[in-house]
Amino acid sequence: MFEFDAGALGLIALHPLVPASDVDLLHRWVTQDRARFWGMTGLSRAEVLETYRYVDSLPTHHAFLARRRGVPVGLVQTYEPAEDPMGDYYEVRRGDIGFHLFALAGSLGRPLLVAARERGVPRLPVGHERQRHPAPSPARTRSTPGWPLR
Repeated sequence: MFEFDAGALGLIALHPLVPASDVDLLHRWVTQDRARFWGMTGLSRAEVLETYRYVDSLPTHHAFLARRRGVPVGLVQTYEPAEDPMGDYYEVRRGDIGFHLFALAGSLGRPLLVAARERGVPRLPVGHERQRHPAPSPARTRSTPGWPLR
């Protein structure tokens, strides 16, 4: 587990995702229409489980369940841009870490994104020291080939 101060939101704890035990929550989230950027809206529970087991097997990709006061509020996925299709959308530099955030609907979304980008993701204990943490916008990456990883 890793915690960071999210300003007005308070402490956010990032727990490594455990696909087998988190699949029901993940399936509810990633199959919502507003999650269409994730490319998983039509997947079954078993397919979501398979996807996140695959992500969990990669040394270059990590998934975390974000919790605020113990309640799940989002999903943070990090990746090595040079090892992911998203790296095709910008100039990858040594030290980059890419990330995606799915936040629950409501007022948490934007503040959680900003806090994760500025205070959480750069300090995650995955891989080497991070100098940049680009997060391509959904508008630029909607048709990313090979996304999501499955």
